[in-house]
Amino acid sequence: MSVQGIAQGNQMTKKFILALILFLIPYFTYASPPVKTSMGPEPIITGEETWEIDGEKYLIESTILVQVKPYPNHLYAIKLLISEMPGKHHKKIARKVAKYALNKGYYEKAKQLYFKGKPISLVPKIGVAVIKKQGLILVSKGTGYRFQFNLSELK
Repeated sequence: MSVQGIAQGNQMTKKFILALILFLIPYFTYASPPVKTSMGPEPIITGEETWEIDGEKYLIESTILVQVKPYPNHLYAIKLLISEMPGKHHKKIARKVAKYALNKGYYEKAKQLYFKGKPISLVPKIGVAVIKKQGLILVSKGTGYRFQFNLSELK
């Protein structure tokens, strides 16, 4: 093999590696898409936030309105991101997050919103969708667990 052939091979290897890196960058740098919690429209009230509750930080993907029956009622819901697989055992954390939202006035502020030109009709509950945070390993969009709490049990 000639010197020119070896140099040409090295150039091809470098181009391949560069192409591979450029292909993989989006998987490691872009935020994962929002997780849907219902089939209907989910108007977003707030975007990603970090809430500090009792000295612990909780990553909130968003707070949303979920259309529920009887229509046109809505459920105020919180999408809570965690690093482990969600399940029934996260009910205590979900309740803590829902109570925080109620005490900080998030629910009351949501009652003042309009959807499609009409005032929002909220059910007297707060929903919390506990969702496994997507990281370097892709996780199904359905990886989550939902809780609902009556306002009376959060006071």
